[in-house]
Amino acid sequence: MKIFPLLSVILILALILLDVNERFLHVKDTSKNEVQLSGFSGDIKLPQLDKAQQLRIEQAFLQYDQQVDKTVKKPIGLSLEQQQQQEGELSQLFVGDKLYHLMAIVAPKEQGQGSLPKFALLQVTDIKDNSVEVSKIVHGGELSDYKIAITDTRKVNFRHKQRELELLMYQPNKN
Repeated sequence: MKIFPLLSVILILALILLDVNERFLHVKDTSKNEVQLSGFSGDIKLPQLDKAQQLRIEQAFLQYDQQVDKTVKKPIGLSLEQQQQQEGELSQLFVGDKLYHLMAIVAPKEQGQGSLPKFALLQVTDIKDNSVEVSKIVHGGELSDYKIAITDTRKVNFRHKQRELELLMYQPNKN
């Protein structure tokens, strides 16, 4: 009766050795990217394009490339005359080659004579190279030819000669 457990152990060890051999010791070369079909020993020839077909396809792609080259980019920004016509409430302000968007207005609490003035943060986009930076302007300061007045927490007033502009942080709902 002791032979049955011994045969079972030998059979299990043989199966384990066979499994280890298949998984780890029997390595297949998968570096070749060849299509292999089971039961097929012949060479597989994939379809190839002839020269005329290649030329037609290349010409079709060239047609699209030429259309892209013909498009003309419209310059972004405003001319000097258009910039001088800006007035009223604006969500963006053009000055020279710069586009200004109001990001924030900070009004520090007043604590006596040494209190900090109100200031605003503007997102400045250079329309020539699309570089973006943040600029700080102060109540009573200047931006180009404009005098700056911050009287509200939602807008900054710009004055140039007789012209007044309001740069708004957001457009109010008009119901």
